[in-house]
Amino acid sequence: WDGTLPIDPAKVAKCYDIDIIKDESLVGGTNSGRCVITDEGSKIIIVNPSDSLSRQRFTVAHELGHALLHDEGVHPRSDVRLTKYKRLEAEANKFAAALLMPSEHVTIAVDLGKNLEELAALFGVSQTAMRIRLETLGLI
Repeated sequence: WDGTLPIDPAKVAKCYDIDIIKDESLVGGTNSGRCVITDEGSKIIIVNPSDSLSRQRFTVAHELGHALLHDEGVHPRSDVRLTKYKRLEAEANKFAAALLMPSEHVTIAVDLGKNLEELAALFGVSQTAMRIRLETLGLI
């Protein structure tokens, strides 16, 4: 990370040789993305291009979390028990939130008086994601 905001999760993925593909077949569905491993062992994050930019960024960060933490993002839901699936999804969400909204930088921005809308814009996330991060950090 070069220290600039918003953090670009695609650049972080590139550091790990993970490609990002926008897949039109996801348009109109409920799936924002997934992580797959090719036959050659390469990891690819697939993103729904019809989602908002902030949603696409969170999806890339979330799937990157799967790829780096436990590779479970490459398995369909039916391959893991529901309790394990929920745990893995929660871990990937926490990873994405920490990547896109580093606690130190969020705290500084809050201390500078930034409101929810300004914070969301600064970090390139939705207001919902920002609100959850602020709650998790005990800042609201």
